[in-house]
Amino acid sequence: MIASTPVESLGIGPSGCGPDVLAVAGLDAAGMEMIPLRNFAGLATPSRPPVKRTFVAPGPKLGEVLETRWKSYRNEFKRCLTHCSEEAVHELRVAIRRLLAQLLLVEEVRPGSASTKLRKALKRRFKELGELRDIHVQREIIRRLLRGYPALVMVDAELKRHQKRIVKQASRTLESAREKKLLNWIVRVHRSLLQGADESPTQHRLLGQIMQATSAAFAEVNQRRLEAIVSDPSTIHHVRIAYKKFRYMVEALSPTWTGYSRKQLRRMAHYQRRLGRIQDLEVFRKLLQEFAERHPPFREVLQPVVKLVDRRRRDAIRAFMRKADELQGFWPPPA
Repeated sequence: MIASTPVESLGIGPSGCGPDVLAVAGLDAAGMEMIPLRNFAGLATPSRPPVKRTFVAPGPKLGEVLETRWKSYRNEFKRCLTHCSEEAVHELRVAIRRLLAQLLLVEEVRPGSASTKLRKALKRRFKELGELRDIHVQREIIRRLLRGYPALVMVDAELKRHQKRIVKQASRTLESAREKKLLNWIVRVHRSLLQGADESPTQHRLLGQIMQATSAAFAEVNQRRLEAIVSDPSTIHHVRIAYKKFRYMVEALSPTWTGYSRKQLRRMAHYQRRLGRIQDLEVFRKLLQEFAERHPPFREVLQPVVKLVDRRRRDAIRAFMRKADELQGFWPPPA
């Protein structure tokens, strides 16, 4: 296994990765760091001597990150088994989402039945916890509004009863989960990533595939962003789904290949939070509408709350759209 190898010894060329991948890493075709030239007395001279960079083999590194993601998922899974609290469910879903993004990268370079089966099983678990997560968010919004809108106490009471049923279902699902099977799949995927770890051309090809997959995910976000319409929140939700996938892929590549600092990753997280706020308000508005349909006498008394949510949702959408183009600074990473 290799952790890093001098670039000039890796045989970069037709059998290795392409010039675009090298440019992302800040390297030229000879494997040297690209240094800007300055004009002095009519001559272009290097501003400082060339600096040799090193190449990190993506196979072993992806295996290392995959192991970290798996441990995080297992810790949050055990925590949820003990108590399905709002925070525990949220953190488990985040851990699953990050593990899924990692598996998407893995499948680009090491496709196989184990990674596919693992990803499908994790997606089912993610969806199973989705309803409980929505209830937690809705009850938190009600808690903040309850003083000004006492009628929400009836909505909260119904949500509380529903939450108890969902928690029991989620607990039974987690207790009966076949985690050993997931572990076996993870082990197989991990082993596949270590294959060819000492083969330089193979590792360069893997890096090219990884970068192309991330660029494709970013292109999907861009397309969804162009299709986003202020009057149609569902189009903004599509941006959110695509962006989550892209962001977690970038996290898996950082800082080894992107060079992104924690500050840059936090900027990307803030972008996602703005999208999440819009979705939370959209889900809450739908809850109020459905409650009013089931209980017509409360329709009029809940109307002021609906108007408030509509106003906040519009404000959140406008706030996002004003800064939506921040997206362009997230990819590709600077050389």
